[in-house]
Amino acid sequence: MLEDFIESNKLKARIMPFHRSSNLIKCRFFLADESPVLVVASAFARLDEQKIRKELECKMLEDPLEKEALEMTGYPLDFLPPISIYGIRVLIDKKLFGNGNLYCKVSETDCLEITAEEIREQNDEAVVGDYSR
Repeated sequence: MLEDFIESNKLKARIMPFHRSSNLIKCRFFLADESPVLVVASAFARLDEQKIRKELECKMLEDPLEKEALEMTGYPLDFLPPISIYGIRVLIDKKLFGNGNLYCKVSETDCLEITAEEIREQNDEAVVGDYSR
């Protein structure tokens, strides 16, 4: 599914064997007052849920069950990519920009190599902001 998205959209991103990097990112999935949202940030950063709630103008920010996340995104929680997820609002931490290639674990053995700019371009109505500490 992810490989098809990359190919059909002619992205520079690519799937490659996983390797550790200081530019490792995580995609955290939440239900914001029951509406799905994906937050993309450095894997080493701590998300600031208060800032996220303020951006989304929501009261509750909950972690979904694995089954719910899989049904809504098509991907398991541990391997959510920052692209190829339709109909879900995406928040991108501004600290990712200007860091060159980013790496997101998309399976036990593989990662997605992509830039923050390409993540923003491939998510309709993505919002860039300060979402980590």
